[in-house]
Amino acid sequence: MSLKSNNLKKYLKLLLLSLLAGVIGGGVGGLFARVITLITNLRLANGWLICFLPIASVLIVIIYKKLGIFGVGTNDVLKSVNDKTVINGKLTVGIFITSAISHLFGASVGREGAALQIGGGISAFLSKKFKLCEEESKILIKVGMSAVFSAVFGTPLAAFLFALEVAEIGKIHLKSVLPCILSSFSSYGVALLIGIHPERFHLSDIPAFSGNILWQLAVLSLLCSVLAVGFAHSLHLSEKCAKKLFKNPYIRIIVGGAVLLLLTILVGNQDYNGAGILVIERIFNPDYLNPNSLDYSPFAFILKLI
Repeated sequence: MSLKSNNLKKYLKLLLLSLLAGVIGGGVGGLFARVITLITNLRLANGWLICFLPIASVLIVIIYKKLGIFGVGTNDVLKSVNDKTVINGKLTVGIFITSAISHLFGASVGREGAALQIGGGISAFLSKKFKLCEEESKILIKVGMSAVFSAVFGTPLAAFLFALEVAEIGKIHLKSVLPCILSSFSSYGVALLIGIHPERFHLSDIPAFSGNILWQLAVLSLLCSVLAVGFAHSLHLSEKCAKKLFKNPYIRIIVGGAVLLLLTILVGNQDYNGAGILVIERIFNPDYLNPNSLDYSPFAFILKLI
């Protein structure tokens, strides 16, 4: 068999695995999206649940340690595309469960990082199962990220571009493009079949394009970039300080949960807990009624106890 023919067979195998990852990612990602929605609604209807956040945080650390994924995060999944970092297939189960717990008790977490980690875990499992070489495994990591991100957010085109962009860091491996497209769109189709509908926001008033709008957008983009960089640095700095002050991970997570609980009480609502979807809703619809009124906030709950 010629080298060219052998490479073609390997690539066809990779495409089939990409389709399989898309189907699995669509099912898992769709289920994840539905669970997070149900749990978020439950928390908003029972604001007092956030009072148990410090205790729930300890449970999350225990799960991480039991599954052998303690300390593994989104950055590790992204690094696995470019170096020899090996992702544990149990990451999918661990992140699914701990993300559900986090959202239930009001931890300020999004879904983007969880989607990438769940996708990376699925890819790690498939890579091990089908004994893929290092190059194929790296491509499949991007495939898994595309699949779950597409299912969770209902954006197949953005999902595959996002996976390539964040994983490749300025360069795109052409061999990854077709597998990522295949997994992203197949995952989106599976999510639709099981009843997961994409989040859509209606834009009612779009101003006409002009020079005035152009400079305003330029200034806004610059401010957002500065804010994003500052936020990223503050996260790294706070993580570094927390690890220095509290070397025991259980103490560290309890303190973190307590601080978040205190901040929520001071704010008086849970707009910034969980995925922060309430804030996004009001950006597109200023008249959006916040179901998480002050009457259901932890502050009101504690006043009743007093």
